[in-house]
Amino acid sequence: MTALLARKCLEVLSLLCGVVLLLLLVFESGILGDPALLEVGKHADNHQVAQARMRLGIWEDWDPTALVITGFGFSLDTDNQNLKIKNKAGIGEDIPLPGLNLNDLASLLKKSSGGALKVEIRGDSERPAKGVLNAWEGNVLELSKGLPTTLSWVAKVPAPIRFFRQASALVTFNFGRDKNGQAIGPQLKERGLTSLALALPAFAIATFCALLLSLVGAVFMGRIDKTLMMVSAIGMAVSAIVWIHLLQEWLAGDLGLFPVGGWEAPYVEFLALPVLIWVIVSIWPDLRLYRTVFLEQATASYLLSARAKGLGKMQVVLKHLIPGASVPIVTQILTAIPFLFLGSLLLESVFNIPGLGRWTVDAVESGDQSVLRATVFLSALAWIAAQWIADICCLAIDPRMRVDP
Repeated sequence: MTALLARKCLEVLSLLCGVVLLLLLVFESGILGDPALLEVGKHADNHQVAQARMRLGIWEDWDPTALVITGFGFSLDTDNQNLKIKNKAGIGEDIPLPGLNLNDLASLLKKSSGGALKVEIRGDSERPAKGVLNAWEGNVLELSKGLPTTLSWVAKVPAPIRFFRQASALVTFNFGRDKNGQAIGPQLKERGLTSLALALPAFAIATFCALLLSLVGAVFMGRIDKTLMMVSAIGMAVSAIVWIHLLQEWLAGDLGLFPVGGWEAPYVEFLALPVLIWVIVSIWPDLRLYRTVFLEQATASYLLSARAKGLGKMQVVLKHLIPGASVPIVTQILTAIPFLFLGSLLLESVFNIPGLGRWTVDAVESGDQSVLRATVFLSALAWIAAQWIADICCLAIDPRMRVDP
């Protein structure tokens, strides 16, 4: 037993490390494109992009006006190693920036222009000149008469350090701030409770009804079972989106029994219709799953022996059938519970409920990677924890599983 628990702990740690690494690769490596541009959009200005890179931890420091150059008749360009200064005739020289500071760069610019350019350093002149290349946007700068030109300076965070910082923040539940500057942690708590207010009662009712109906169908078979299977097939054939639209239009719009949407105290009236729709949509696949589990147990040899001993139908069901089917049922229920924290993406969006599901949809639409990273990490963590709890519950229910490898 001890060895099994130790192995499970190692499995959880390895899965958690894998989740963190996958999130970092997806959101930080640039596989999906520049993280800052994905968040602020392609039409954002340089200032907005720079602020996003600072907030995402891609840059450690940023000075938009590190150097102010006054003069004309010259252009500046770069090849990612050197700063190239040329006159109107295309004649100039390359200034290698690695190893120089801003003071050195200012002196070389003045020297290369023959004193025609005036260079003002704002801030710390000892900062490495390589930071100018880090901030370069790839365009040739034409120095115009009477118009000062500013060069930005950036200190990038090395990828390994950035990965380590992001991983440390995730495992310590420090999710930072969203793109609007609001702390993610308090929003997770508030929206998570809202999602649970919708998901928990709906899940409990749907699970209870599915278990009861599947047990009735498995025990009595015949016409009852066929009717349940036919109704469940019809229920599953209709899309969840169709169910939501029809029931909202009919019960809330035509009959006026429920609010069409919204979220304000008292919350019960705004939860009633979404909970009802959740139950109607989710009960049918669960019913079929649990019915299959009960039918498999009903044909087991130990149940046939119990019937041969003369036990009544209810005794067989309560003492043998239900306990025998409890392991797969408990596993299914516990595996589904973590996803309740996200609520229903569709229901929360349609009924304007400010839960995690709607928040996640909004984050996808707006490209808010910090929110997506937090919700995905918590979902994965909850799923791993649920798997562990399910294993422990199964060990407690079925003594045959208590065998050390």
